[in-house]
Amino acid sequence: VSAPAENVPPFVLDMSTTVVATGKIRAAQRRGESIPEGWLIDDSGQPLTDPHAYDTGTGHLQMLGGSLLTGGAKGYGLGLLVDILCGVLSGANVGPDPKLLDRGRGDHANEDQNIGHFFLVLNVEAFRPREEFASHMDSMLETLLNCPPASYAKQVVYPGYNESMQKQASELVPIDTVVYQELTALAKRQGVKIPRMEREASHS
Repeated sequence: VSAPAENVPPFVLDMSTTVVATGKIRAAQRRGESIPEGWLIDDSGQPLTDPHAYDTGTGHLQMLGGSLLTGGAKGYGLGLLVDILCGVLSGANVGPDPKLLDRGRGDHANEDQNIGHFFLVLNVEAFRPREEFASHMDSMLETLLNCPPASYAKQVVYPGYNESMQKQASELVPIDTVVYQELTALAKRQGVKIPRMEREASHS
């Protein structure tokens, strides 16, 4: 979900309805790192820290607010809503698919390519003048920025703010070395020029 403002960075909420996106789990796997407790659980609901557990089917992502085992009803509902709009509506794979459950474990990676998407664009001017909307967004977002933080070492921000500030400071995009190598190979096959990597050791 993204909403433009006028004088401050736009609101940009890019998130998974699970506790963490699978990309972060696989990035940790490629780097040989463990993952924090709470990202994956086993069949009995116990936390796992081995990122390999996801692709082997022994580790399961949790919805926002916890899994059904811990009563995360709101995250569960949001996850189903997204699956309906992005998966069922488009005909792509969804999470609670009986075919996937019947096929057994270790099939996660094979299904990652059939991901559906849903796009909805609202014309602001169909509701109110664009200038009024932008001004109202500024007022709301600036109020958040001016809130006193719980810790004086940090500033209260909103989704998209830090990314916008980083983009202004640098046009570089952080990317995992392994992903860069995969994109380079794909670019060569398609005859597309790919920008060079500034730092070979950088990670997303």
